[in-house]
Amino acid sequence: MAIQTRTVLKTYFNTGDKPTETQFVDLIDSSLNLTDGGTLTGVLSSSLVSSDFALIAHSASFNYISASHLDLDGETLSMGGTPFTKTDIDNLKLGKSIATDPNKKFVNSADATTYIRMSQAGKAWHYVGDKPIFKLAYAAETGVINIGETTTTVNLDGATKLSAGAGNPNTITTTFTIPDNMNYQLIGPKVSVSSSISVGEGSLLYITQP
Repeated sequence: MAIQTRTVLKTYFNTGDKPTETQFVDLIDSSLNLTDGGTLTGVLSSSLVSSDFALIAHSASFNYISASHLDLDGETLSMGGTPFTKTDIDNLKLGKSIATDPNKKFVNSADATTYIRMSQAGKAWHYVGDKPIFKLAYAAETGVINIGETTTTVNLDGATKLSAGAGNPNTITTTFTIPDNMNYQLIGPKVSVSSSISVGEGSLLYITQP
């Protein structure tokens, strides 16, 4: 008793043959039975030209589909009612987010108020508790870094813009030291210095009013 190919099964029923019980068992076991299940191997295809071909699990669902290669001609694969499109896959391959919220591209798995907002070109704002804590932007060949919404001092290598936050003045109230070989730029609209600023060797300090 074994599963046989169609070529083998046909040899059991040539003119004048007397198929044995075992050969009939082979015939039955080699056929797919929709009642007690079975495994379908090879290629399942439709020769219909003018009609659609559908593979349907009535009153239930497929337990699983196992394949080394699954090729879908359609643009959308729906899982549990949630669509997953070809564009989604293409975006993932490009390293892009497929988040449905345009403002929350990468969200903390344990806290929905902590995320990265990238809804505009050249900007990446980091939020914690729904508050913008760290803002990165680049436009007109100029990089901008905002730390929170209050005056903050940071040390960064290279040409740097240091912004105190939207609409807030830069206020230097403690000793401000720029290390050697670093460029700093303080951006207004107002820069107040009530303490000392020390500029290291090979460093530059720019004070700019936008």
